[in-house]
Amino acid sequence: MRALGIEVTGSSIHWIILDGSQKSGSIELLDNSTYALPVAYAEPIENLLAMKKVIQDTVVSKKTEKIGIIKADKSASVNRIKIECIIEQAAYECKLPLKLIAPQTIAAIQKRIFLKKVGSTIEIAFNGGKPIEPKYLLKAVFCAWNLMDD
Repeated sequence: MRALGIEVTGSSIHWIILDGSQKSGSIELLDNSTYALPVAYAEPIENLLAMKKVIQDTVVSKKTEKIGIIKADKSASVNRIKIECIIEQAAYECKLPLKLIAPQTIAAIQKRIFLKKVGSTIEIAFNGGKPIEPKYLLKAVFCAWNLMDD
């Protein structure tokens, strides 16, 4: 199973791929672990469509099977909500299943669920015991893990 985990922060996304099962696998860093909403175009929609194209190209080239997004809450910015929507459209057009995951679920996975199900840390199970770097990808890693099959 190849799962893409995405955390939207402001006008950027942090994304990473996990390959394997819920018990073990490997982390695949993308060329740009952070991708910012482009600002090259005059119209905001053109920037969003450019982002969608990059997301689609990436999921196809990386042979992604599922996509997960840490869901925006009620206090999220307009840009964050637009980016989340663009990711959903990209997944739909690529015929990939997408799951919105509540931030509370990610926190619970980090604090207790992962250790209970796997019996080790995410670093041991998926990264050969090495710390996950850059650290800002940690939530995206747990988001991708949530999509993995047992």
